[in-house]
Amino acid sequence: MDILTSKESGILTITINRLEKKNALTAAMYQTMVDAMKDGESDASVRVILFVGQSQIFSAGNDIEDFLKNPPNSQSSPVFQFLWQISHASKPLVAAVAGAA
Repeated sequence: MDILTSKESGILTITINRLEKKNALTAAMYQTMVDAMKDGESDASVRVILFVGQSQIFSAGNDIEDFLKNPPNSQSSPVFQFLWQISHASKPLVAAVAGAA
C-alpha cells in the first residue's frame, strides 16, 4: 500500500509509503489521504492528524507521469479534494518531515 494509516493514542497517522518512487504522490494516493482525513475528522477519538514519510524522503511531490495521465480537471479531483480538506481541517495537522521534501 502506498498510503498507510493507523490510529493510536488520539493520533491518526497517515504514512506515505512509496519509497521506490521517492514518495511521489498519485491521484489514488491523494484520494486515500482524503478518505483517511475525513475518517479522522469524524472520529471523536482522533485529536490530531500526523503525516509522515520515510527517513530518506518525505515526498518528491506529484508523480508527474500520473499527473499527466490523470490531470486534475475539476474541483472533485483528488488533489483538489486534498487541498480543500487540509485547508478546512478542524483538527491540528502535523507533518513530520524527514529527508527531502
